Amino acid sequence: MQIRISVVDPARLVEPRPFDDAAPSEVWVDAAPGSRFGAVAPHLLAALGRDTEVRFLLEGDPVPDDAEFGAVPLVTGVLLTLEHLTGSSSSAPDPLPRQHRGSLVEVQVIGGLGAGQSVRLGRGRHLIGRGPACAVRVVDPGVSRAHAEILVSDTGVRLRDLRPTNGTLVDGQPVPRAGLTVEPASRIRIGSTTLTRRSTTTVPAPMTQGPGTLRIHRQPRFVSVPQHPTITFPTPPQRPEGHRLPLIASLTPLLLALVLARVMNSPAMLLFALMSPVMLIGQWLGDRRHGRVSFSRQRSAHTRDTASALAALTQALASEASRRHDEQPDLALVCDVACGRDVRLWERRPGDSDHLALRVGTATAPAQLTVHLALTA
Repeated sequence: MQIRISVVDPARLVEPRPFDDAAPSEVWVDAAPGSRFGAVAPHLLAALGRDTEVRFLLEGDPVPDDAEFGAVPLVTGVLLTLEHLTGSSSSAPDPLPRQHRGSLVEVQVIGGLGAGQSVRLGRGRHLIGRGPACAVRVVDPGVSRAHAEILVSDTGVRLRDLRPTNGTLVDGQPVPRAGLTVEPASRIRIGSTTLTRRSTTTVPAPMTQGPGTLRIHRQPRFVSVPQHPTITFPTPPQRPEGHRLPLIASLTPLLLALVLARVMNSPAMLLFALMSPVMLIGQWLGDRRHGRVSFSRQRSAHTRDTASALAALTQALASEASRRHDEQPDLALVCDVACGRDVRLWERRPGDSDHLALRVGTATAPAQLTVHLALTA
């Protein structure tokens, strides 16, 4: 039974060594089925050229001597880490920052130089920055040594800026001096690095164990064609043209009535003559008031319809951003899928349009939806 193992020595990562010397060591081990790790470990150390003052870690925990070699998790492709029991190993970084006991929150680096890093935080205050004392250490020249602080409690997660040279943005908005609450899936931007608070849930894929191997049964992939919505904004209402007072039509009957009243010597004719101007002026006042009321109602309807269109646009943009992030997952999510042996592992086939497509970062991209704006004449 042959098994390929990758071994990482964290002590070599903090020493000035060539890249090839600091890279993980790949070792092929030929052992009989049912062999125990304790019997194989000395031969593995000899092949690596290491002394016996080290032990092997798997996902932050020591590998038991009675662990069966060739059974999960000691199968082909397993990654082991060396822990030096003596010497200056205290300066070596934690090989697997995921494994923090009693953690409540997981912070992942999804953009920037450290993309793929994932840190779990427990209750208390945790620093974000370039400094060695930071719980979330970011390798970014645009980040201060102590850039921001995360407070994790049972009531939620709050982020506070520590007045760095470059400010901190959460979902595109600057962090106020008093801090703010960080919701799940919020995007924290510091320098050129993007972090997120994520609650990752993986669904293990069906697996079959062989001698030294673990076979993943890929699920059928059903790719849906995204629907790109069209958002239409309402046409602004037009202010009605003012109605001019019909002076000629109002005064002409009055002048004629004055002539008839003088000729016929009948003052009653003046009363009948006043009816026509009064009716015309009354109609003019009514039409004018009706125009103002109608325009006010149209403006209210336009404001309401515009707010509804803006809400639909905001929701459509958020849905599109979420869909496009899911279509091209970040490195931290890819790592979760791989480590959790999720059903999405190896879901892309050679015939898929996104086969071998790899996300390298984020950028401002045009939206795929359509917006119709109504312009006034």
